[in-house]
Amino acid sequence: MTAPACRRWTRWPQQPHSIDRARQGGVPPRGCHDADILAAFDDAIADVDVISYSIGDVVPSQYFMDAGAMGSFHAKRRGVLTSAAAGNSGFDGGHVSDVAPWMLSVGASSIDRSSCEPQGLGGGSYKGKIVLCPADNGSLNDGTGPLMAGAAGAVIVGYYPNLALNVILPALMVTQDQFDEILAYMKSSS
Repeated sequence: MTAPACRRWTRWPQQPHSIDRARQGGVPPRGCHDADILAAFDDAIADVDVISYSIGDVVPSQYFMDAGAMGSFHAKRRGVLTSAAAGNSGFDGGHVSDVAPWMLSVGASSIDRSSCEPQGLGGGSYKGKIVLCPADNGSLNDGTGPLMAGAAGAVIVGYYPNLALNVILPALMVTQDQFDEILAYMKSSS
């Protein structure tokens, strides 16, 4: 069964008197068939200068097995640039997709995370103290919440030992096991 939503495209002028056009489509939750992706590229190549291709995989594919790479190659040969999502698979290294040399791979960031928010930190009772920030579902904390609550520092769970993070206040990155030990010690000594 094909995924018809992949072939529904809308175009609109970017400026009232502009001949530039853009197309907008969508990816259904179950994904698209390669034939639909290639058909969308063919439709777009006819009257656009840039294709924004935001369908990525977790890891790169062989070019000849990747509909996005094939479609963007076809577009490049017709003078159309393909700007592609480089992936958003978290902090594990080596997870960049859409990396064909004829594509413009664009990286952005969006992080699903929970953090120690200032409103949850006791209304100033943590001023000048070290705050323990547990991680939630593999998310990371950048220390914004403790900093805004006036904390002097934070103990944060770090899931990726070889990853250098920018944390905005003095912080100690520990493993989940180390965090649990610190928490158990604090509970036993208070």
